[in-house]
Amino acid sequence: MARSFARTAGQILEDRAGNEHNGSNGGSNGEDANAVTVLRDVTLRIMPGEFAALQGTSGSGKSTLLHILGLLDRASRGTYALLGKDVSHLSDDALSTLRSRHIGFVFQSFYLIPYATALDNVLMPGLYTKVSHRQLVQRARELLTMVGLADRMHHKPSQLSGGQQQRVALARALMNRPSLVLADEPTGQLDSRTTREILDLLRTINEQGATVILVTHDPNVAAYARRRLHMEDGRIVRDEQAGTAAAG
Repeated sequence: MARSFARTAGQILEDRAGNEHNGSNGGSNGEDANAVTVLRDVTLRIMPGEFAALQGTSGSGKSTLLHILGLLDRASRGTYALLGKDVSHLSDDALSTLRSRHIGFVFQSFYLIPYATALDNVLMPGLYTKVSHRQLVQRARELLTMVGLADRMHHKPSQLSGGQQQRVALARALMNRPSLVLADEPTGQLDSRTTREILDLLRTINEQGATVILVTHDPNVAAYARRRLHMEDGRIVRDEQAGTAAAG
């Protein structure tokens, strides 16, 4: 019987209009005359089980939006509901707990601990839970087997190829059975064959129940998603799904 490596979200993910994020150098009351508006009037709703791509050129705001959705950053205006709960004004500790329980991250640069083995890197998110060490090790082994690294569990990152390191990062993202997986340019450092393999794994994760949001500048990568949200100058200008297109 096939194992499921994610859990399904029971509520929508919704980011409502007015949610700009201002990059600034500080100032009184958090305001700065030199602040740059990164996102402008973005209204977005992602349903459980979707596989969506945020596509755009560098500077379009796609990574900033992903960071807000992943609770790594805050919008200066508007609201954001995750799993049906408004998280816009939660404390940093509360946001950290939500991230740990519900969100898995995959980044372009892998961010693996260089002195730790693949197994130990995958284990890391689970160490902050109440699950027993034996169960954590079992799950980490299952995840590494799923991503095709059963024979590389005790290798350190320097002993792995770029594609293998990204597989470790993907397994780590799934360690706590997240309902939402966020991938920021996960294939940016990979060759075309390895890119396809990583995207196939993301598709498999989505088919097992996780909501997946992928950031990319590459239309060929975005084509793997069932929904493509095109961003320009901090706005979603086009929303395509199942072969249809709608202007934003």
